[in-house]
Amino acid sequence: MDTDITWCVNDGACERIGACSSFESVTVKRKHPPRSRVPELGLEHIPEPQRRPRATCGGACLVGVGGMGIGLATSLLVRAGTQGSYDVVFLDKKGLAIRNGGVVSQVVYNISRQPLTAVIPYGKRTC
Repeated sequence: MDTDITWCVNDGACERIGACSSFESVTVKRKHPPRSRVPELGLEHIPEPQRRPRATCGGACLVGVGGMGIGLATSLLVRAGTQGSYDVVFLDKKGLAIRNGGVVSQVVYNISRQPLTAVIPYGKRTC
């Protein structure tokens, strides 16, 4: 059976009544589980992770459009940082957030209590 593409409206109605051969269903039944493509890993001798030195500051830049909850996420990060006894500075830039305008929030956690700005330069780190 051949399907004339010019008559097909691609809504799936012909599949529901069984009139179109373009929408066939195939069921695969395996006798055995599929073979793994990766080698087996021995998980009994995993070393402990190395503890990294504590940084003097950390930051986050949240970017989105109006209505995504960037302001709410920023307020959650700021409140969590202040409850964790960090010195937190933040910056909100809201551009017509009502109708899909750009929203940028920057949060900096200052652990060393040195004077820092909340502005994170493009492509740079905070400290």
